[in-house]
Amino acid sequence: MTLSFVNVKKKRVGYRRATSNNNNLNGSAGGEEAAPRYLLLVAILLAFLGGFVLGKQESTPTTVSAVWSRLAEAIGRDPEFSVDHLLGELTKTRLQLEETFRVEYGGDYYGRLYDQIQIQNHIFLASPMSRDRLKRRLMMKIVQTLIDPSKEVSFVWATAGDSSAAGHGNMLNQSYTAVLERTVQPAFQALGLQFVARNYAMSWYQSAPELALCMESVYGTDLDVLNWDFSMQDGQTHSYKTELWAERATMHPSLPLLFFVDNSAASSRLSMLQNKLESNGVGFVFVDKMAMDRVRSRVPPTVATSTAIVPEALQNWICPGGAVEGALPCDDAMRYFVCDQFETGQECLAAKYKTLTGCDAGQKSNHPGWKEHQFKGMLLGHYFLDVLEEALIALDAMKHPNGQVAAIRSQVILDRLEKMHQRDVRNATQAPIPVTYDGVDEELMSRITPSLLFRGNGVCHTALLPAQSRFLGHTTQSSLIGSSEGGYDTGMNKVLCHPVHNQLPLAYESSDRMRCPSAKIDHRDFFYLRNQDGWLHKTVPNHAELQAYQRSPAQGIIIICLQICPMDKCSDDYVGFAQVSSQHGHAKVDIKVDGSEVKELLTLDHRCHVLKGEDGIRWGPGKAGDGQYKLSFKLHVKMKGLDYSVKMSSIIVL
Repeated sequence: MTLSFVNVKKKRVGYRRATSNNNNLNGSAGGEEAAPRYLLLVAILLAFLGGFVLGKQESTPTTVSAVWSRLAEAIGRDPEFSVDHLLGELTKTRLQLEETFRVEYGGDYYGRLYDQIQIQNHIFLASPMSRDRLKRRLMMKIVQTLIDPSKEVSFVWATAGDSSAAGHGNMLNQSYTAVLERTVQPAFQALGLQFVARNYAMSWYQSAPELALCMESVYGTDLDVLNWDFSMQDGQTHSYKTELWAERATMHPSLPLLFFVDNSAASSRLSMLQNKLESNGVGFVFVDKMAMDRVRSRVPPTVATSTAIVPEALQNWICPGGAVEGALPCDDAMRYFVCDQFETGQECLAAKYKTLTGCDAGQKSNHPGWKEHQFKGMLLGHYFLDVLEEALIALDAMKHPNGQVAAIRSQVILDRLEKMHQRDVRNATQAPIPVTYDGVDEELMSRITPSLLFRGNGVCHTALLPAQSRFLGHTTQSSLIGSSEGGYDTGMNKVLCHPVHNQLPLAYESSDRMRCPSAKIDHRDFFYLRNQDGWLHKTVPNHAELQAYQRSPAQGIIIICLQICPMDKCSDDYVGFAQVSSQHGHAKVDIKVDGSEVKELLTLDHRCHVLKGEDGIRWGPGKAGDGQYKLSFKLHVKMKGLDYSVKMSSIIVL
């Protein structure tokens, strides 16, 4: 079935006549009376008169919009484009995009792959409540541009996930997050908006506890959508980590909508989350990868087909036997249950990636190639464009309730939408809190308390990349502000690292900086402690982090997470925190908080540990009473030989 773009103008008129409720998005005018219709006639006459007078002055270019803007200000109307105009711009843009997509996939296959019924009813599963929340979010952005066209308004998407979501093996601009941004950007720009898509997925990382507790520092505080794509790392045995991640997302200051990319076979954990989160005020969209598989199966194997007939996006995508990009599901856990088919899928394997010379790192059987990323990214784009159109129609119904001609002022509509959003925020903050976390023993959980772990405001001092706190200069309190493309404070090369003023330095491994930076931006940077450095210090959170992330007083619980070791295989010089209270082994770490000795480290996760002192795990409000803590570290090496070190990825204060 070919995806058709309906006549949005007819759809809008029918919608306006059919209902004034608009799926709970519309409402009364809040007591505001519409301007009398005769004012419209007066305005039109004045517009013609103004145009005639101004037009006599050759040096004064006169446009209808300029005259209307002046008249609108005089009679108290919004000097803005009508929603009809925006719907028209969106329709033109979508038609242009459709033509581009048809060329990309060919007319026959485009209709099979991007079938609106499959997209709306099977791939993207959202209740009417969640869909309304997404529409409302989009409406708020549109209204902001109508009120002040000079203001830059962005809709921000962030992908949180593993190496598959990060697009490893491909160029960065081939990841599905980048494809999503390119797909919808022209439509958003036609409405005066920017669509920003951040691909902040990281290899080897599960969704919790570190990333869940560092959510704002990593993904940013300005999110509209936060996308969970950890199915490869979280698997089916770590549902409790997914729950912690989702619960922390409900406390995010912008209360973003949550997208979950997973298989419907795993829907038991997700359906439980969906029901709970939606009732708590959070929008939830489940993106079913198995439904994507069914849609993809509509495309036959294209190995032997002439390249002159089949578009590149389809060539060697599906090999005989159904091998997608030359790979099939298998029982090999080391390959994340996806194995290359070297006998039947060789031609597909050869065409799986399209990268620059030297950018082939991460090209593995479990990492999708560029055709898979493009397919997923364009599906996401189609879904967003459909909801964006619905948002415009809903906005038009709010501006013209019951079909009235005079429009409700945009500021009144924005206030009403904000009020609905704040109601969801209150519901989220007041929702019941989980009482257990399977990854932590009951004794430690009782000390931390579920309310603090799941909902407490935390500030995360992180070395991880990508992370907004790194790009914005918060981590190092640097004036260098950049993005994933560079320009930020990178820290020191480990080989050349030397502490300044006895401060714990931020460092990186040169081997982790690829010769092809346009293929990978996630790096395992760390705060670096060596034996020869003596006592090193770090104040957390720093002033920039306090200002950016702290919304309530800290409870004084400090968690340190160590740098992750791929496949849990660490180098010989690695010193973990198991040695902190042990007199055995090759090294020992001493830690102090505001001068008081850390007596024990309690395990929150095999990499993340809670600092315990003489009086327990709560360190008070800090020496100055401002929620800042001076941490001091010293590494003692008992055996000569290797240059032993401790590498910490994040320090979290709850």
